[in-house]
Amino acid sequence: MRRPAEPQEQREQSAVAPALYQWVRTGGATDEATLRAEFEVGGEELGVAWTELKELGLVHAGSDGSSLSVVDPEAALLRLLDEQRRYMNLHRQFVDRGMWAVESLVGRYRHTVEHEQGDIEVEVIRDARRINRLLDDLVDLVQSDVASLHPGPLPPAEVLRLGLERDRGHVERGARVRTVYPTRFAALPYVQQHLQDLLALGSEVRLSPTVPLHIIVADGRIALLPIDPDEPGKGVILARGATLVRSYAALYEYCWHAASPVTADHGVAPPGHAATEQQRAVVRLMATGIKDEQVARHLGISPRTVSRVMSEVMQQLGAESRFQAGVRALELGWLSGSAPAAGGSG
Repeated sequence: MRRPAEPQEQREQSAVAPALYQWVRTGGATDEATLRAEFEVGGEELGVAWTELKELGLVHAGSDGSSLSVVDPEAALLRLLDEQRRYMNLHRQFVDRGMWAVESLVGRYRHTVEHEQGDIEVEVIRDARRINRLLDDLVDLVQSDVASLHPGPLPPAEVLRLGLERDRGHVERGARVRTVYPTRFAALPYVQQHLQDLLALGSEVRLSPTVPLHIIVADGRIALLPIDPDEPGKGVILARGATLVRSYAALYEYCWHAASPVTADHGVAPPGHAATEQQRAVVRLMATGIKDEQVARHLGISPRTVSRVMSEVMQQLGAESRFQAGVRALELGWLSGSAPAAGGSG
């Protein structure tokens, strides 16, 4: 079956083609060689006329051009119409298959992706009052699980108390409550008490040397995370939708399994938070208000060593300033006893 030519601009018909058709029909030539040698018109004009007759199906030549046959115009028309009909049937089948594919993609499959994408909502919240209201609302919204990471800085006792009351609400509604704090926090007595209060509620608590960012994940479909992890006070991002929250939930599970459990029976025994003698000495002298150079001369060490020790102390206590480190060192009893005598090594 001949495939119909692609649509194109209407071309001019050959003026010679009817005469050529009649000449061949009356026996003017039996092969193409004779045609080209004896027909009164030659060259390019003959070629155009011959092409037109073949495209219309009025003449047929053998593969080698050795024989010519002439087709009646009516027979050629019927043959052409039959070929067009068969081509249109194939074309219709192709179109039908394409429409089936389109309808299937739109009607049966597209909505599944739209459903996954449609449940995603992201909102930036900067107002502290709105954030607190949202945390209160979560007590009513959470159905099965609420999990949180708290990397620091160390929250004041009042913030811990509010968090404890919210966790109490979650537990009373039957939700599983899990919390991870940095190990260094547990060195402070009021934090130790808070952790024990959480355990008494029925919460699960773990400690980890490294907690990457503030995050709350609820029911695998709601997540709260900071706009800027380095500055939590700038606000939070509220993410809704299992498709989006799934990644945050996976991050939480990794942190949870890498952390160490806190138990009511054994209390909190955080490793690595007992001060060394050098740390105690530096902090005690700093508490008197003298400068790094004076501390260094008094202890017989270099000013660079004093700076390094204070950086270690601040990191160990989760302090953002030397003053804050001094306050926490006092709470831990690091400042008890008299100032050390000169000596030591840098």
